[in-house]
Amino acid sequence: MPKIYLNSFNYRKYSLERAMRRAREYGYDGVEIWSGHFKLETVEETLREAQRLGREIGIRVPVLNLSGNVIGDDPAEREARVRRLVEVIERCPDHGVTLINGYAGSLIVDRSNWAKNGSAAATEEHYQRAIEAYRVLGPAAERAGVTLTLEVHMNTIHDTAASAVRLLHAIGSPSVRANLDPGNMWGVRTSEHPVDAVPILGDWIAFVHFKNARRVSYLDVGVDYDFTLKEGELDYYAIVSALVRSGFEGPYGLEWSGSGDPSVPTREDIDYLRGLLRDVALDEGLAARAVRSGAAGAEGPASDHQEPL
Repeated sequence: MPKIYLNSFNYRKYSLERAMRRAREYGYDGVEIWSGHFKLETVEETLREAQRLGREIGIRVPVLNLSGNVIGDDPAEREARVRRLVEVIERCPDHGVTLINGYAGSLIVDRSNWAKNGSAAATEEHYQRAIEAYRVLGPAAERAGVTLTLEVHMNTIHDTAASAVRLLHAIGSPSVRANLDPGNMWGVRTSEHPVDAVPILGDWIAFVHFKNARRVSYLDVGVDYDFTLKEGELDYYAIVSALVRSGFEGPYGLEWSGSGDPSVPTREDIDYLRGLLRDVALDEGLAARAVRSGAAGAEGPASDHQEPL
């Protein structure tokens, strides 16, 4: 069974310790530390404390959520940011962190329409700044044995699969990969359908974030994230099937962006995802067996990519 990590963003109103204890209680394989649970200047202290708590509680903390923000206009600030990020990358192995998930930088010109932000607002200069920075961060990660992922995230310059691949190809480091987040993509109307994004990103995918959503008219941004994995519009059976067929073996990260008591979706979503992973493994095995025996119609389940009404 692939590893499933809890994003401590679920417990953004609470302590990191509470997130870690609930992760252990509900059977997660580890925790991703959300950026709101630490300060960049003192992140090593947070990682030391997380490692201590992890030993006490019995849970690993293998993922750090750390924004790059390396596309700003001030070159001195960009250089200082890269230097600090290299320092953090170099220290991560000491604290059990093997993956750093983050963002090259955000661009927001319209807070009510995410399709106008990020890659839609980016210039060639923004991409070059990101490429230049990650051509330093990538080799640092290679030396440390750490993987960096660019999350396909609304308002960033890699808010679509195509824009993420553009950056990854140009950076050209085996340690700089992609984090596919179907829920984020659902909020960007110009983004690809998440199932179609899987072959676009291909072997670049090293991590995924899962949350569900519905496109709505009652919110300015046009998308509501107050739904568990089994409740939203995204068909996660189809998405997991596409990932499995692509060769992706995990890890998966679960992220709740809704309201209310976070422990309810935190517990329900991991049970749902584990069931999906079992179903997909069984169905893919049956399909492979049918292909070997020459049965017709064994190409696997179809996916309906039509927009919701």
